[in-house]
Amino acid sequence: MSPDQDGEATLRTKFVATAGRIVPNLRGEHYDVAESDTIGRGLARVRAAADWIENAVTRGEVDLDEQLQKLLYRTPGRSV
Repeated sequence: MSPDQDGEATLRTKFVATAGRIVPNLRGEHYDVAESDTIGRGLARVRAAADWIENAVTRGEVDLDEQLQKLLYRTPGRSV
């Protein structure tokens, strides 16, 4: 395994392990509209990043389009 692949595997393992600790604790939690919106925006950023990685791997497309760039790199608290 190359150093890049090893780092990716470690990051993936940490992400899944963290989700495994956090998600069960969400049962019974109630979020107001602002909190739900914030969580939704964060999840949209994660999905967009995952799609970008998948396109890089499957199609060799590594360029960020303008919308993806705004989604991934916007400043928190600032609307896109």
